[in-house]
Amino acid sequence: MKVFRLWHFWILFIMAVSLMTNPVNAGSSDWDADQIDQFIQTQMRAARIPGLALVITQNGEIVYLKAFGSDGRGAYLTTQTPMLLGSLSKSFTALAVMQLVEAGKVDLDAPISDYIPGFSNADPQQSAQITVRHLLNQTTGMNDLGYPASLTNFPTLAERVNSLKTAVPNAEAGVIFQYFNPNYSVLGFLIEQVSGQPYGNYMQEYVFSPLGMQQASAYPTQVQNLAQGHTLFLGAPRNIEQEMPLSEVSAGFIVASAEDMGAYLLAQAGRMETIISTESLSAMHTPPKGIDSPYAMGWFVESHKGVDVISHTGDLQSFHAYAALLPAQDIQFAYLINQNGLLPSLITFPPLRNGLLDILTGVQPGRSVSANLINIILVVVIFYSLIRDMKRYLNIPVWAKNVKEHPKKQIIINIALEFIIPIALFVFIPILMQFISGRKYSWNLLYQFAPDITLWLFVGIAISLSRGFRKTLIYLRIKQEVE
Repeated sequence: MKVFRLWHFWILFIMAVSLMTNPVNAGSSDWDADQIDQFIQTQMRAARIPGLALVITQNGEIVYLKAFGSDGRGAYLTTQTPMLLGSLSKSFTALAVMQLVEAGKVDLDAPISDYIPGFSNADPQQSAQITVRHLLNQTTGMNDLGYPASLTNFPTLAERVNSLKTAVPNAEAGVIFQYFNPNYSVLGFLIEQVSGQPYGNYMQEYVFSPLGMQQASAYPTQVQNLAQGHTLFLGAPRNIEQEMPLSEVSAGFIVASAEDMGAYLLAQAGRMETIISTESLSAMHTPPKGIDSPYAMGWFVESHKGVDVISHTGDLQSFHAYAALLPAQDIQFAYLINQNGLLPSLITFPPLRNGLLDILTGVQPGRSVSANLINIILVVVIFYSLIRDMKRYLNIPVWAKNVKEHPKKQIIINIALEFIIPIALFVFIPILMQFISGRKYSWNLLYQFAPDITLWLFVGIAISLSRGFRKTLIYLRIKQEVE
């Protein structure tokens, strides 16, 4: 019970402190590089971010391009250091699909099975209605919870697409928005089928090279000098090796540098019509009509304090990225970070991106919660709870001396709880995460995003089970002696 109470306390604490920000005041529409520098450096110190690269474009030009911190491999991070983009990759895939539409090779409203013969999910009738547009808009009717292989990696895009035959849809195509990474794996395979080229080759020839994106690649395992990714462990950055499955490359594993992203943002702003037309960009930046959805084609369309923002985040176990387009201001920006994790995603990244949006739209950013303070509190909570758990384990001999004085029913309940609570935590925490996010979670995935919290829970579960087994043996021995 105590493990649950501490976990519950910690979640509530994070939610509470995340709301503790100063009010913001409206300002001018101007911004300056010094303010950006100071803001980024403050955020990095407060959150112990190893490395961050930022690019800002405005009125058709790159006006800010700078890197801070380390690449995690013993060198300074530079604006040319390649990093994984996570789900920012989706807008690249959408752009490539729209190029094929412009070339007359793909019809947005044609069934995907026209281009991928044999394509199907677990409901052939439903999947026959899925169009290219539905895939781009994430309205295929499929989601993680109905897809048994959602946490399985495959060697190729083709194998990922074939595995969707086990995906059970929960809605008709075009009815609701459900974020589902394999939708963009299907689009990556569509590009291969229509172009006759591997996805990575197409992207290099028709997107990266024309834009001058020299460090960009859709072959992440072949990239030289890729920044080292990190997670947090007890508040300190910790190196972890990032999985890079090619079956997900078109959904989340394109590599690029901040310098590359500058060229890409200009293309998204309509400054590179030789790559993509403004008509196609407008379609990419517009959510589908007739349903309640913020998702366009590889971009979310939302607002920030009354300002229209077209944006997307990119999150992997050890990398985080964010890109935003501000059409009214003709400002675009993107940052790449070689760190991720549960606490950064909750308390570091939201104020970072919101603060940059504030500065670039003439608003004074609010003060964010100190990540260092929260990490210190987390360490104290973890060690305090583990010491209490061990103390209870070591006090079992005292419990044994008094066990005869308590009713049999009370003893059985006491022992049973030592098993029920940890088993319930083990079973229901991934389910709870799925319920909150709508995405599948495993303990392995939770460990990659929050190794300290996961280990804390596992040690607490192990100690509780050990107490249960030890108390059981003691109770059986005493019972036998009495009989």
